[in-house]
Amino acid sequence: MAIILESFNEGGKCGLKNKRTGEVVMQPKYDRIYRFIDGLALVKLGFKCGFIDKSGNEVIPLKYENADEFAEGFARVRLKSKWGFIDKKGTLAVPNLYDIVFDFREGMACVELDGKSGFIDIEGKILVPVIYDFAWSFSEGCAAVKLKGKYGFVDKKGNEIIEIKYDYAESFSKGLAPVKLNEKCGFIDKTGKETIPLIYDHVYSFFSGKAKVKKGDETFYIDTAGNRINI
Repeated sequence: MAIILESFNEGGKCGLKNKRTGEVVMQPKYDRIYRFIDGLALVKLGFKCGFIDKSGNEVIPLKYENADEFAEGFARVRLKSKWGFIDKKGTLAVPNLYDIVFDFREGMACVELDGKSGFIDIEGKILVPVIYDFAWSFSEGCAAVKLKGKYGFVDKKGNEIIEIKYDYAESFSKGLAPVKLNEKCGFIDKTGKETIPLIYDHVYSFFSGKAKVKKGDETFYIDTAGNRINI
């Protein structure tokens, strides 16, 4: 039976114990212990962050000013006020060059530098130029980006696959992305076709085959074909 660990607090410090038996695995020593992901947990002590394994061993030293949990095999870390990424061995995979970085999604991470956004791959190579005013994380192979007040979509090679013309846009879900133009909202597919007309005052992303929409005084749900449904 796999051992399930949980943190506990004693004297203002956190330790680890076997959730089933209550046996202490690691005596309290950290200010905070986060959840284990792929066998590693982020820990904080004072103003430093690092990672421990399930035996309580400090496998990645507490030397970072800030850090986040692992996602897709990498954790974002901050040193000297700049962000980069480490792998699960603690090796610096992406140098600490950026003002802000976000977790990897579909092998791509959004990064920000001097107020502009773009994307890097797991080797740190810039694949989407850092020129955009804002960007959503990749979803279904595409990312919504904002430039000069308008939104469109790019692919993982940095190609602008859907024209940057919308007043607002969010990520794709189930092949459809919510967009807004001239105060009206609807959905587009990955070719840019407006498959659900922009006739709504507000729309939410699809979840479990349905999306919540608002039209006038009415709020209701539609399916992926744009048909009104009762739930």
